Amino acid sequence: MKKHNKSLLCSLLGSALLPGIPQTTLADETAANEFNFDEYVITANRIPVKKSEVAANVTVINREEIEKTNPTSVSEILKKENVNVESTSFGSVAKLNGDDRVLVLVDGHRIGWDYLIISENSHTSVNLDQLPVKNIERIEIIKGAASSLYGSDAVGGVINIITRKADTSSTSVSSEFGSWNFQHYSLVTQGKQGNISYFITAEKKKQDNNDYKDPETGTTKELPATHFDQQLVNVRVDKALNTDSSLSFEFGHMDATTGFSSALTSPGVVTYPNGYIDSADNNVALSYHWGQAAGLDNSIRVYHNTTEGTDYNAFLNYTYELAATGLDWQQSWKLANNQTLVGGAEWKESSLNDKASMDRSYSTSAFYLENRWQLPKNWTLTAGSRYDDHSIVGGHTSSRLSLNRQVNEKTNVYASVGQYVRNPQLAELFSNTIYWKGNPNLKPETGNTVTLGINTELEKNTKLQASIFRLVVK
Repeated sequence: MKKHNKSLLCSLLGSALLPGIPQTTLADETAANEFNFDEYVITANRIPVKKSEVAANVTVINREEIEKTNPTSVSEILKKENVNVESTSFGSVAKLNGDDRVLVLVDGHRIGWDYLIISENSHTSVNLDQLPVKNIERIEIIKGAASSLYGSDAVGGVINIITRKADTSSTSVSSEFGSWNFQHYSLVTQGKQGNISYFITAEKKKQDNNDYKDPETGTTKELPATHFDQQLVNVRVDKALNTDSSLSFEFGHMDATTGFSSALTSPGVVTYPNGYIDSADNNVALSYHWGQAAGLDNSIRVYHNTTEGTDYNAFLNYTYELAATGLDWQQSWKLANNQTLVGGAEWKESSLNDKASMDRSYSTSAFYLENRWQLPKNWTLTAGSRYDDHSIVGGHTSSRLSLNRQVNEKTNVYASVGQYVRNPQLAELFSNTIYWKGNPNLKPETGNTVTLGINTELEKNTKLQASIFRLVVK
C-alpha cells in the first residue's frame, strides 16, 4: 500500500511539474460573473465544483435557510438539517457516517485542538455550542473520509463553516428569551467604504440549570451544573487590492463558564454537582487571496490561536493552556481544458501545558495535491494524495480516487476509495493524571474506505441522498 501511495503521489507531482504547461487560473467554468454558490461546493475538492460533479454525500445550508429558524447555536442548525449531533455535559459534536471523528473547519481552516475532549468516545473535536452563528454565510457538510485533502481527524467527514463578508452597511440588535431563564443577545454591524469592508458580531448567551421530570415520582427537579454563560466577539475586515486579490484580517474571542454534571447517577444526583468549566479562546489570522477574478481562492494564511481553561469539580481542579501558530498555502492550476490541479502546504506548531503532567509541544507539516479530470459523457475522475509529518509520531500518506457521473443537472452517481489517518492525541501519548495515563509508543490509526452513492432532486425542495460505505481499520 505504501508503494502504491508513493507512485500516485509521484504521478501527481509529475503532472504539476511538466514543462511547457501554462499555470493559468480556472477561468472558463468558474468565472466570477457566472458564479452561483448555491450550485457549487468548495469543501469537497478545495475549489468550487458543481454539486452534481462532487463524488460525495454533500449537504449545503445557506444563510437564507439559517435565518429562517433564527438559531442560537451551530448544533441547532445541524440538527434541523438531520445531521446527527451528540450532546454531552462537555458540549456538542457532530456525527457523520456514524463517526464523531469529524473535522470542523471555518473558512476552510481547521479550528479544533487535538487535546480537548468533547465526545463520550474520547475523540477530539470542536464544541459546536461555542461557535458563533451570526456571522455564518453557509455550512457545507461532506460525509466520508477526507484525509487525502485535510489530514488527520477527517474520518467521518468534514463540516466547513463559511463566514460572511459585508455586502451592505447596516447594524442590527436582537434578543431572545426561553425556558430556564435562557437569554440570547446579539449585535451585528457591517459596512463598506471604498475598498475596505468590515463585518462584526457580538453575542451573549446564558441559561440557568435545566429541569427534568423524575421518572419514579413524576415531580420536576433541577439538574445541577447544566448552566452556561457565554460571550463571543468576531471581527472580519477585508481589503480589496485589485479585482483579483485581497487581504483579510480575522479575530475571534470567546469566554464562557459552563456547567458539567457528567452523569445523572440517581434522581437529583449527578457525578459532579458543582462542576463547571471556565474557558477563553482568542484566534487571529491574516490572509492574502488571489485568483478571485476567475472565481478561485488561492491563499496564504498565517494564524495564531490560544485557549486556556480550568475544569472544576468536587475532586480536582484541572487547568490547561494551549497555543498554535501556523501557515497555510493553497493554489490551483488549469493544466488543460479538462484538467485542474489543486495543491498546498501547511505548517503548524502546537503546545500544551496542563499544569500537572505535561508541558509539551510538537510541529506538523504537510503538502497535498489533487488532480481533477473532466471526461467525456459527464464523467469526472479525481485522484489525490497528502503527506503529513508529525514531529512525534512520524509521517504518513493518505490517498483517494473517486469517479462521478452527472446523469443530469439534478442527479449524480459516484464511487470513491480512499484512506484515512488519525494521529494519537497528546493526552493519549503523555498524560499522567488520575484521568489519563498516556502511552508514548502509540502510532497513528489508519484505514481504508469505500463509498458508493447517489444524489438527486425528485422535485422542488425534495432531495434524495443515499450512500453505502465500508471502513476497514488496518
